[in-house]
Amino acid sequence: MRPLLILILLLVSCKQEKPESNILIFEPQKATHEFKLSDFVESITYIQFDSTKIFAGFDGTVLTDDFIFLKTNLGILKYDRTGRFIQQIGGIGQGPMEYNQDYQITKSESGEKLFIHTYEDIILTYDFDGNFLNRIKAKVSLSIPNVFRQYNNQFYFFKDISSYAPSQPDLWLVIDEKGKWVSSKKDENLFFESSSGANYIWSPTDYNNSSIYWNMYSDTIYRINKSGVDAFGVFGNGRYRLTPQNESNRDGCLKMNCIVETNRFIFFRWAFMTGEWTSNITIYDKQNKTFKNTDKPIVNDIDGGAPLFFSRSVQINGYQYLGTSMRPEDLKEKFLASNTPESRALAETIDEEGNPVMVLYKLKEQ
Repeated sequence: MRPLLILILLLVSCKQEKPESNILIFEPQKATHEFKLSDFVESITYIQFDSTKIFAGFDGTVLTDDFIFLKTNLGILKYDRTGRFIQQIGGIGQGPMEYNQDYQITKSESGEKLFIHTYEDIILTYDFDGNFLNRIKAKVSLSIPNVFRQYNNQFYFFKDISSYAPSQPDLWLVIDEKGKWVSSKKDENLFFESSSGANYIWSPTDYNNSSIYWNMYSDTIYRINKSGVDAFGVFGNGRYRLTPQNESNRDGCLKMNCIVETNRFIFFRWAFMTGEWTSNITIYDKQNKTFKNTDKPIVNDIDGGAPLFFSRSVQINGYQYLGTSMRPEDLKEKFLASNTPESRALAETIDEEGNPVMVLYKLKEQ
């Protein structure tokens, strides 16, 4: 009986299902769905920053429960949550407590600190009240990062990658609080023998104090947070990446413009690099484990304003938002074109000659 029992146990074990993989597999899909904004957005907040200081735009922000810090051509400007100007943090210049025009900002994981990366690989530290705290010089060359974050009292610098140099570039580089090298992540597959222009590739975004990173030369999607680095997704298994072989003819290559993660969803903005550029939005529902894709604008059926556009996710007072910015004249035009009482009333609140408007889409919890 013992051999028969062993055989039965073997057959049963063979039938057991393997544990489900946690790796998310993204494949470009045909547009089979049409979304309305109300499908996943509860409400929209528009914040037009007051005219105490007029700036051209902002391409970096730090949001907290109480304040908004904007990276502008005038320097770092601090506002309250209604858009009222409070103060400037530091200033642009060549002094030991100043930063140049080409700078990046982030906040500390804990405590009210702002970190500013500036010229000559300098990192300045200010508190939220604008008091200068510290200045360090990195012991390694950081070049010009797209963005940087702090995790576990270490600085992660996410890098630009281009096909200018036939070398193995760093995807990101990590230094400690004294500026010493800790680690770096190299792309071991990227070897371009010629240069054909820069290809900016990072897509870090805030979610649960983490960042998402992907580049158009590889398939892996990384999530980086205080727990470490997690390869949590892949694209297309090599079918859509930019390689030295298809550099001169990019038809069929996939360009991801943004990846945004929230509690319930992952949002992808992407397009194929073809002669006819068609923008797609794919939404992955983490609860139902389904992908839905559209190549049409997501209609704003909440207040008649502009269709959905997003560049990041943020968490404020425990709620999650998609965020972007708009020129005031463009937003006002969208409101007036909608021609509803609500949209016309919102149009009246916009100063089309004033500062840009931050748009925050509050996501539904379920």
